Amino acid sequence: MDNLTGTTKNRYRFPKEEKLKKRNDIKAVFGIKKGLTCRGLKLLAKKNNLTRNRIAFTFPKNFGNAVQRNRSKRVSKEAYRYLKHQLIQGWDFIIITYPDSKKIKSNFFF
Repeated sequence: MDNLTGTTKNRYRFPKEEKLKKRNDIKAVFGIKKGLTCRGLKLLAKKNNLTRNRIAFTFPKNFGNAVQRNRSKRVSKEAYRYLKHQLIQGWDFIIITYPDSKKIKSNFFF
């Protein structure tokens, strides 16, 4: 029997309800002009009236090819899955990954 049973196992899931999908919701978060920025990433956040966080991942047009974009998205989602239980609930997030972040190794987040 593994150690990831019950609530611990569910803690690391990324269900559909946590994905920011609706155009109006995404536009509202992009309407926030301020965000946190570090090398290769930008985080935009807006308070929502829900009991959970929602998140979307995006890239500028000049971000490599499909393989690089998909890998970056996978790494970003994985980092979010492991850290989401430490975040305050009730926020919509958009993470914008810039080409400079292709050089960041996946173990950078863990």
